[in-house]
Amino acid sequence: MGTVRTANEGCAINLSWAAPDDSGSPLLSFTIEISNRAGSFFPLRETQCNADNAGAASCVVPMSVFQEAPYNLSEDDLIVVRASATNALGDGVWSAPNTSGALVVTAPPALATPGLANETPDEVTVSWTPLAGTDYVYELEFDQERDGAFVQIFTGASTTYTVAKEQGRRQYSFRVRALNTCGASPYSPELTFNITLPPA
Repeated sequence: MGTVRTANEGCAINLSWAAPDDSGSPLLSFTIEISNRAGSFFPLRETQCNADNAGAASCVVPMSVFQEAPYNLSEDDLIVVRASATNALGDGVWSAPNTSGALVVTAPPALATPGLANETPDEVTVSWTPLAGTDYVYELEFDQERDGAFVQIFTGASTTYTVAKEQGRRQYSFRVRALNTCGASPYSPELTFNITLPPA
């Protein structure tokens, strides 16, 4: 049986395989197993990947499955899979485990407090430390009304953003979070600072 193909699909993994020759006896089912970090293989339950019929050729497994026991995989771990087919004559040999393909993706962790990177008479620039690993998009929010109701002012891959100063405004508060295909991080602690206003 050929190697199982794996692909990231949102916050899930698509597993697909090609049926082997049935040796003259129709195929009845497939068994799909996933390796944990120590290299031991454990079967996917039917509720996680219903391969219990000869017509199955793929299944989509939620990312959370790979992070739970007995697999216990972590962010950026390769998801290693093997499969075998069964017919009336018995179980076939295991496919060779894949050596490339989908990686585990988890929702991002919270970022550190953003910082004031620069201030000019007209603008303030806020920056934050990027997360390592998988590509992320960042959302920066600003307490525009100074009432704790933050509004989103930036979404993108950059880790800096410049805001025009508002006339007469002394206090500025910002917070940031990261997003990927598996969700959003908690918000960072808030950055709050005061600027010196010119004489009236």
